[in-house]
Amino acid sequence: MPGSARSVMSGPIAPWSDASFDGANRCTGKGYHGAPPGAIWFTDVANGPGMGGDGRRFGLAMTLQRQDAQCDVGPAGSAHPPARLFLLLAAERSGTHLFRSILTANRAAFAPGEVANAAASGDAESDTNFFAFCRERLLDEPRLFVPSQPHTRQLLDAYFGHFRARAASLGRSAAVCDIKYGHVINFSGGWWDMISAPYLLEWARQSDVGIIHLVRRNVAQTCISNLYAQHTGVWRTRNPTELAVMPMQVARRRLEADIGRMTRVIDLFRGWVKPCRHCEIHYEDLLDGLSPSWRALRGFLGHPLDRIASDFLKTTPAYEEIIENHGEIADLLEVELPAQAS
Repeated sequence: MPGSARSVMSGPIAPWSDASFDGANRCTGKGYHGAPPGAIWFTDVANGPGMGGDGRRFGLAMTLQRQDAQCDVGPAGSAHPPARLFLLLAAERSGTHLFRSILTANRAAFAPGEVANAAASGDAESDTNFFAFCRERLLDEPRLFVPSQPHTRQLLDAYFGHFRARAASLGRSAAVCDIKYGHVINFSGGWWDMISAPYLLEWARQSDVGIIHLVRRNVAQTCISNLYAQHTGVWRTRNPTELAVMPMQVARRRLEADIGRMTRVIDLFRGWVKPCRHCEIHYEDLLDGLSPSWRALRGFLGHPLDRIASDFLKTTPAYEEIIENHGEIADLLEVELPAQAS
């Protein structure tokens, strides 16, 4: 697939019976709107009459070779303008829920929850869940189970094409896919050199996909937020009744180690996204519409983003209330990342 042109169709759906397919799910005869040989047809269990007799294929003939690719015709046959894809990369507890809620309030993008978080059982059957998508895709094309880079690329092209189409079907011009640092490995093939850029970032670079890198400059606060969420079991909420003050002890040595580890990981990702088209924004700026982060993001997304508001509630109370040994670690709570190297 890399370096090869991919066919993308638009127009009304032709009769299903006109189409024929090979074992790689490629059109081998007349098909959807006269699809040429080699056109890829994506998989969805719940849509459309079956093609090729297995009840799984349907006419969402959209691929993501580059961002300027022509976009799709949805399963119902109505054409939508293309939705530009952006990957949102961040550490846990860096403000991604707040950020996505602001985008949604502005109708700036389709921005659902984390797509590759295996622990988020409530999202397991979401139509944007990466694991659910791969399960159905692999049932349809078992050869893709072999974890080679070409197979991984085909899965990513298909999944992110589906994600863009979902955004377009909702009338959104952008699709923002939330992927935490720790979940990036799920988008790699069977092998990854752990100190080199993950395959997802190489795929993004080759596909000209924009990356929004959300960073919390105060690293200690990311670490404390993570500890407190583990302590309370509340990771995010819109319901004030779920918020409670539950005091805890924070070992200084552990916090120092967490800060050091988080700083190194953020530095790694800062280096890895450099070859890609990217924009770094900061958690501390998210509710300041005049901040450098929002000025940069407006241009990057191509949307005015006038309403800087969110319905998500901050789940970590004042540190003096929840950290019983606050005085012992107060100096660490002021630690901030150095400025990003140019």
